[in-house]
Amino acid sequence: MHSAQSGERPRRSGRLAAIALAALVAASFTADPRPAAAATGGDWPCVQRKVPRLSIGQMWSGPLVEGEWEADAAIRALAPKLASRRLPVEEAGPLIDSFASTVGTDKSQRLAMLFAATFEIIDRDRASVVAGIERYSKRQQALAARIGDESLKIGELKRASDGSNPVLDRIEDAEVALEWDMRIYEERERSLTYVCEVPVLYEQRAFAIAKLIEAKLK
Repeated sequence: MHSAQSGERPRRSGRLAAIALAALVAASFTADPRPAAAATGGDWPCVQRKVPRLSIGQMWSGPLVEGEWEADAAIRALAPKLASRRLPVEEAGPLIDSFASTVGTDKSQRLAMLFAATFEIIDRDRASVVAGIERYSKRQQALAARIGDESLKIGELKRASDGSNPVLDRIEDAEVALEWDMRIYEERERSLTYVCEVPVLYEQRAFAIAKLIEAKLK
């Protein structure tokens, strides 16, 4: 609660001015400012074009795969390692070399199966990230709507204010909530720049692994 001491009001006034500016900014959040979202018709917030699933044909120029890779213990063990972004691509080469040296006469088939397995894992993980980005965007849209509602509420409280401490307390509580939500929104927006790059990184990894494995077909 606030006292009626004279030192309290100037501090509050400066803060109110800052929040008033923040509220104007918040009002613009109710409409999605990202053109990519409009271009893809919904919840996709990234500048990068939405590609839900990758095409193996765009990555791989080697032989077609026959058979189920899950039945091959060596491929089942190696493919997740090659797919994992924790493994630098430059460290994937020696693992592929080692595998290629043990495959014998069915080298082309086994290498093709190795990439098919690696691609399947990468594509699955990437699709999960794409779905997560859309959920992230929906949460942002919901938060933006709440920010808009909070800014309107503050305006209504100010217009109806009689200057009493209880009313001023309600205004300040609403301002604190608005400030907090705007901070969360802005931090998430900054994180979105990185998050939107993740599907691209998966695609680049799939292409790089494809080239490493194809090199062993020669």
